[in-house]
Amino acid sequence: MTTGGVVSSNSLLVSGSGNSQYPKLADSGAGLGMAWQDSRDSNNEIYFARLNSYGSAKIGSDVRLTNDPGNSIQPWIAWTGAEYGVFWQDERSGNYDLWFQRVGAGGGTLGVNKEVTTTSYTINACAAFGQYGFMVTGLGDGGANYAIPWGCNDDTSAPSLPAAISMPTASQGQPPWWAGSPL
Repeated sequence: MTTGGVVSSNSLLVSGSGNSQYPKLADSGAGLGMAWQDSRDSNNEIYFARLNSYGSAKIGSDVRLTNDPGNSIQPWIAWTGAEYGVFWQDERSGNYDLWFQRVGAGGGTLGVNKEVTTTSYTINACAAFGQYGFMVTGLGDGGANYAIPWGCNDDTSAPSLPAAISMPTASQGQPPWWAGSPL
């Protein structure tokens, strides 16, 4: 029975000369994935680390997910059941848009950073993973909220999934979400 008490003492998870801000967590069932914004190299970049189940200790080293002169800020992380998806706002194209990076269960990057939106301004990423893949939201220019179904890999194949989850195919009466078809 959960009583709402502290289960572990506080732990310093990130240290350095820069600011570490906006941490987000995703539970893999065997530990946690954490993404955050960090300015340790004099520029805001997105980092990832794996944590134990209590979130009190790192497993392995920090993984830098972005490396660009533009600011990469305010990440969001989701777990697919087999890998992490990290979304953030990034200004490498001259204005803020949402970007994405796959991270394997062991903490290594899978593929490269991918631009999710190509507008003149989209911020405040928030994402979840469900039956049809990732759903990412953001706030666009003029205050409009967006919901975007998002594939990964090369945008023609589904993300890694645990065996217990299946993806519907076009032959099951619905278009595959990663083929660019609306849900």
